[in-house]
Amino acid sequence: MNAYIEMEENTKSLADYIGIIKRRWKKMIAPSLAVFVLMFLVAMLWPATYRSTATILIEQQQVP
Repeated sequence: MNAYIEMEENTKSLADYIGIIKRRWKKMIAPSLAVFVLMFLVAMLWPATYRSTATILIEQQQVP
């Protein structure tokens, strides 16, 4: 019976998670912004490495 009461006290609701985000949003913004800027710079500065080739076969039309 005690284990059930302890487990019930440890569960968190949506309001608890929203409260956590409201209290710590400044600490979440800095790493998120740093990762975004890093990925943006990698995307812009990475040299283009995709190369495509194609062969076109041109034949005269054959009318019966």
